[in-house]
Amino acid sequence: MIAAWFRQGGPAVPRDSESLGVDDDGTFSLWRAVGAVAAGFFSGRLAEAERDALAEAAEAVQRAGDLSVPLVPDAAAETISAGVRRADLSADADVDPPWRDLVGRLRRLADDGLRAPVAAIALEVSADGQAARLVHRGTDPVGVDLGTLALTATLWRGWYQPAGTWTAPPPVPGPVTAGPGWAFALPFAHGLELGADRTLHVAVDVQLTVNGTAMAAGLRHAPEPPARPA
Repeated sequence: MIAAWFRQGGPAVPRDSESLGVDDDGTFSLWRAVGAVAAGFFSGRLAEAERDALAEAAEAVQRAGDLSVPLVPDAAAETISAGVRRADLSADADVDPPWRDLVGRLRRLADDGLRAPVAAIALEVSADGQAARLVHRGTDPVGVDLGTLALTATLWRGWYQPAGTWTAPPPVPGPVTAGPGWAFALPFAHGLELGADRTLHVAVDVQLTVNGTAMAAGLRHAPEPPARPA
């Protein structure tokens, strides 16, 4: 294996529970649970140039030694292993070279890997912000316990000035099995006043079962406002 990355814990519920491994041939396996538009199992293979760059970054830390950075209170913890070396640090913490390159590549792959779903559920929000749904992505089935679903819409004005929050009514009961083509329209009569200077964020927490593993998923649609103030 070239490298592995784990992120666990954190202050929010559901907790971070993410893992990524990249084999010597560039094949990667990724579990994502929170903080993205999709959750579940993802797998693919890196392009040769990307695999070689990751392997070079992993080789560089062999000469540097292990890394241990004191954890920020309540932050999720990241653990990275490559060969005989290991790094322990807070999620999203900056580190010095040569670990910086390896850590950065693995974090990016944990996001980019979402484009290769095998068994996943994704949150989709319409362009006009008036509809939202859960959809299956990949080839393998996913269990979705709709009885655990919690849905919140938050509206921001300008650069993250609060403009309203809405929470969905009680969830519909019952687990379902989602496969290719499955979609579930979410109750989304939020009544928030959308506009050109406003950004809508949507959060869905739901219990999934992927490849026999139960996971508390936190799906997030969180576009950045169009312009940061000068």
